[in-house]
Formats: sequence, structure tokens, C-alpha cells
Amino acid sequence: MSKWHKNLDIDKWSRFTWREQMLMVGNEINRAKNMLAADDVAEARTCHERALELVDISLQDKKWRRRLRALTRLRMLIAQNYLRPESESELFKLSDIDFLSIF
Repeated sequence: MSKWHKNLDIDKWSRFTWREQMLMVGNEINRAKNMLAADDVAEARTCHERALELVDISLQDKKWRRRLRALTRLRMLIAQNYLRPESESELFKLSDIDFLSIF
């Protein structure tokens, strides 16, 4: 997997609130969904990689200590969809409100 966010480190990332961090992850997930709808599996995989990278950086952020279980569950859903892209996956069934409410 490539490193997509080359200039993003834990110091920069931790300046964002957990909500802002998850909105950026959700944005990548939404892009992946749109790419799968357009039958562009390669670009959808790239979106998944970027989302995974953001989640991995979030796992290093101390503000996530109480939410690690939810964050690791999200990572698992993204990874499952990366390995087996489906436009009707459990990951894509989360609405924006549901997505933020799991944290």
C-alpha cells in the first residue's frame, strides 16, 4: 500500500477534532462508494487505501483511547471492502449521521 498523505503526521492530525478526523475518513469512504458505482474498482481501492491510512494515523492519536474499539471496527470494515469491493457493503450502508454516531 502506498503512503498517500506524505505530509501528514500525528502532530498535524491530532490538531483536528475526532469529528473532523472521521469526516475526512468518511469523505474517502464516500469517494470509494461513488467510484464503485461508476465501476472504477481501481480508484475505489485507492480511496480505501487513503481511508485506511487516515484511520491508522487516528489510532495513534491519544484522543481515541476511549474509542479504540469503534475505530478498529471501522478499520476492519474498510479493509474488508478493500479486499472485496461491493457497492452494497455494510460499510456503505452507514449514513453520515450513523457514521459519526458510532463514535
